[in-house]
Amino acid sequence: MPEPALLCDFQLKRKRFELNCRLELAHLNKVALYGRSGTGKTSFLRCLAGLESPAGRLVVHGETLMDGAYRMPTHQRRMAYVFQDNRLFPHMTVARQLDWAQELAAFKSFYCMRDAVVHWFALEALLDVYPSALSGGQQRRVALAMALLSKARLLLLDEPLSGLDQQARVDVLSGLRQAQERLALPMIYVTHDPDELNGWVDQVVRIESGKFCFDTASMDTCWQPLELCFDVLRYEPGLQMVEVAWAGQKLWIELPAPWFMKPRLCMRVRNRDIRLGHLDIAPNLLAVQVVAVQPTASGDEYQVQLDVGNHVQMTISVSADNARQLAIWPGCRVGMRFVSWSLME
Repeated sequence: MPEPALLCDFQLKRKRFELNCRLELAHLNKVALYGRSGTGKTSFLRCLAGLESPAGRLVVHGETLMDGAYRMPTHQRRMAYVFQDNRLFPHMTVARQLDWAQELAAFKSFYCMRDAVVHWFALEALLDVYPSALSGGQQRRVALAMALLSKARLLLLDEPLSGLDQQARVDVLSGLRQAQERLALPMIYVTHDPDELNGWVDQVVRIESGKFCFDTASMDTCWQPLELCFDVLRYEPGLQMVEVAWAGQKLWIELPAPWFMKPRLCMRVRNRDIRLGHLDIAPNLLAVQVVAVQPTASGDEYQVQLDVGNHVQMTISVSADNARQLAIWPGCRVGMRFVSWSLME
């Protein structure tokens, strides 16, 4: 039987938190580590990089990095860690930062990839600029380029799109995708936003309260946006509000931008941008029926399956507190609203 690409069996204990990692991956290419804030995602990356000292065993591509009392030093692990705060050298230009990263490369022939990396992350005009003059998105692109040029065995990305505006997120993700396709560098991508990864990761690992699981079914429902097409009844351009009909119901929807009147309004909404409320308290909600309720492993959330009408069903995550307040149970009716959505062509 072939050895797994990643074998983790270790524990990291803190005063108010415990990370229990039992994880075995046959392949290590584009792995997403998904979970809410505070579940242990960053702690896991720090353990891989050697920045924490858990108890147990860690093997990457057949090489033991940790086993019992043995700890491979951080600098020998050849892992490129891109932190959330970028951590660039303030006294170096972008070009010098890239030079420094190349000096860490295990294979000097990798120097020929510098021009390609600069191109993928659109850094040509920034090479003589210092970090203090860079935007957050530009700094993140430099940090990713440095990580690639260091010729690491594994790329550790700690929420690389956090804190960036929409255009900066697009730029960073575009460069990262190009680099990964060309270099096939194994990576672990940490996020709490599944929309960042839709369509380009190989496998997903979910973490809840410091424990890991392969939760393919729930991840699929989290990643598939809901698409709805409403019949338009009335449009108020001055208010940017449109009255629509769905499954025998009427409701008003606020438009994000001026809109040309059409017979139908089609929208795409992510599961995490849907909220539930009491039908008899909150106005202008879409009445839906609860089909099933399933607690997560941690017990602090519920997976709630909803019948939205017109033969459309979906599953969303609801906090345990919210589920109790709404008294959610199979067969009951609750109100659904959208906190964010996008128009479909």
